[in-house]
Amino acid sequence: LGVLALWIYNICTHEAFFAATECQRLALYFTLSGVVIQKVTSAFAHIFEGVSLRVNESVWYLDFWGVATVASNNTPILVFICIPATAEGLAMRVILAAAVGFAVVGLGAVICALSDSTSERSRKLIANSMYFAMVVDMTISTYMALWLGSGWTQLAISFFGIGLCVKMTFFPECVVGKGSCDCMPWHSHCLWHCFVNAAEFAYLMLALQWVGIPFASLNELTML
Repeated sequence: LGVLALWIYNICTHEAFFAATECQRLALYFTLSGVVIQKVTSAFAHIFEGVSLRVNESVWYLDFWGVATVASNNTPILVFICIPATAEGLAMRVILAAAVGFAVVGLGAVICALSDSTSERSRKLIANSMYFAMVVDMTISTYMALWLGSGWTQLAISFFGIGLCVKMTFFPECVVGKGSCDCMPWHSHCLWHCFVNAAEFAYLMLALQWVGIPFASLNELTML
């Protein structure tokens, strides 16, 4: 999180950032905030998962909401790049508001899942709804990625897609047996996070490319 904070500070103080349009800056804010939310929720979930069985069963909803927010927060930048006419005025604000609404509704669902009064059936419904929302979002994003033809976009969608498949199928445990990979780096949850991090990086590269901050500058920012 400390390195991420340093990246964000230096990106937001880069001369290309100040020269960007309002839409480009807002879209970049959304991309960066998605990464921050995912890292914070993931850290929270992994720190407190061992508090109790009840917490362990519930805290992962928050973790997954963080990942879902990454997907929704990067949808605006895809729309703005693919359909330039939406990058200003009312259309821009509606698209950004939709991304915020998705995050707020998702957080509300997570809070319901954390409540002791919520039944197990309702929790499963919430989890399945999140999966469904991510699949729908990825379907739209994949269409835009093919339309856009950007290598970074296609990489991000691929990483998210593979990661989601790993998460939903619990691969490779579903093949080699439950518990056989618990202490291995290729455990499904480890692979899930690797693919999510790779997707976040690809989305960030796309955002920086669109705003006009070259890849070489990012390497220089990390050296500050």
